[in-house]
Amino acid sequence: MIVNPPKKSLNLELLKTKARRAVAQEKYRREIPGINDKFSEEFFIPFEVQLNSTQIKFCAYREHGKYLQNLEKPRALLFLAHGLFAHENRCAHIAKFFSNIGITTVGFDSRGHGKSGGLPGYIGNFDQNLSDFEQFMTVMDKIYSDEIPRYFIGQSMGGMLGFMIGLKKPEYFKGMIFFAPSLKQHSSKKFLMNTAKFLSYMISTIPIPFPRKNDSSKNPAVFENVMIEPYVYKGGIRMGTIRSIVNAMNFTSVNIERFNVPFVMVQGGTDQLVDLECNVDFYEKSPAKDKTFVFYENMWHDVVHEEEIFEILDYLSKWFEKRINLIPKEQKIKFEK
Repeated sequence: MIVNPPKKSLNLELLKTKARRAVAQEKYRREIPGINDKFSEEFFIPFEVQLNSTQIKFCAYREHGKYLQNLEKPRALLFLAHGLFAHENRCAHIAKFFSNIGITTVGFDSRGHGKSGGLPGYIGNFDQNLSDFEQFMTVMDKIYSDEIPRYFIGQSMGGMLGFMIGLKKPEYFKGMIFFAPSLKQHSSKKFLMNTAKFLSYMISTIPIPFPRKNDSSKNPAVFENVMIEPYVYKGGIRMGTIRSIVNAMNFTSVNIERFNVPFVMVQGGTDQLVDLECNVDFYEKSPAKDKTFVFYENMWHDVVHEEEIFEILDYLSKWFEKRINLIPKEQKIKFEK
């Protein structure tokens, strides 16, 4: 772990080359962190959004903070957002870790993802995803007092969503945590992404067969699990989804200097899916006074399932301790590694 490395100390061109050549290997095979964990509550509230004449029903999740005298008054309320084609239970171990220090985590599967409604694997317009999340925030505001500090944590596409919300409502969250946020497409994916964007104007929702490869984790077990996991979308790529993601990235990548919410960004140097340099620039150019960049040279994109996640969560626990009143240490349950 390197905290707040200056850009000039990182050999970005070498890291990009290393990422392009990186291949998952058996020597990195490990038990996947938290892969069997599930949120304690699913569909814990009715959450639906109207889309034209169709009502979209979302699967909302919650993990209560532990050791609380009143479950409606956690130490903090943490909003969680998953990555593209994934779902919230893929990050349940993150929620369970924070529950041990009195933090309640809430979130929902994005439309077309996990157990939520919508066309599987399809994002027609990322602004709709942003609107969905804002409506979920409004629902949570009716349950939890505004005296409870709000925080956000997002992986990949979820990080991009959080970035956009932070720009729009900078006063809402006391802090945001980004795991390899998708703020700009990786240079090696640019041609494919732009081609897909062009095709999307002719075939937006039709799934196009696309070979899947392991480009998110150095641990081959992670990819193997994805391919058998029932709620991870593995169908053909819908061109409209790629167009929506590219358009959102085009917005986020040129607005990094406007983001003014306290944040921690966790990024790996061997990330094949997002642009490392853009994320480094985000840390350096954001006007936020309270900002931290946590860097692992040999970590891939899927931060929540990389072996480094144990150290990262310990670090984030200390980050929270400086900002909110946490459960006394003697009451915490050690995170199982």
